[in-house]
Amino acid sequence: MEIDGGQLTQIPILNLLATLLQMDALRNLKFSECVMEYSISNNVMQTPVIRIISPELQITGKGSVSLADYSLNHNLTITFAKGALGAAQKKS
Repeated sequence: MEIDGGQLTQIPILNLLATLLQMDALRNLKFSECVMEYSISNNVMQTPVIRIISPELQITGKGSVSLADYSLNHNLTITFAKGALGAAQKKS
């Protein structure tokens, strides 16, 4: 699955990070690219590739979702653009 241009809103972990890092852009994250590869087998959705790219940051990772109980098991990494954190904290 690939989406060019979009926005993530009301994502609890991003809202928490926005508060902790004082970076409001995370609350309604506008991205230029979102890529997710997945396969489903034995009631588990494997996501070996997750990539979200925005001007402020990049989120990459992989994991799985149990479709039986909707539990998530993902490892994600957030990489901030140079100066993104400092610029966000100067605005607040």
